[in-house]
Amino acid sequence: MWWNRKLKKEIEYLNQIVENRDTEIQNLRGRNQLKIELFKDKSRKWRFRILSLNYKILCSSEAYSRHCFAEKTAKLIRESNMCLVEEEGL
Repeated sequence: MWWNRKLKKEIEYLNQIVENRDTEIQNLRGRNQLKIELFKDKSRKWRFRILSLNYKILCSSEAYSRHCFAEKTAKLIRESNMCLVEEEGL
C-alpha cells in the first residue's frame, strides 16, 4: 500500500536524524573543552584548577600532598562525562 511505503520512508528519515544527533553528541564528548592546570600553592601543596577555553578559572581543587594524587583526580574529572550547567537567578 502507498501509505505503508510512506510510513517506512518517514521511519528511515527519523532514524537518520537520531543517528546524526548521536554522532554529534559523541563528537562533543570527544573534544576537550576544559583545560586543567596543575600547580603548587604557597603552602607547597599540589592543586589543580579547571579553566574555560578563554582561560577563566571555573573551579579550584583541594590541596594534595603529592603531584600524582592531584594529577590522578584531574584525569578522572577530564575523562568523566561532565557537562557545564548555568543556572539563572543565583
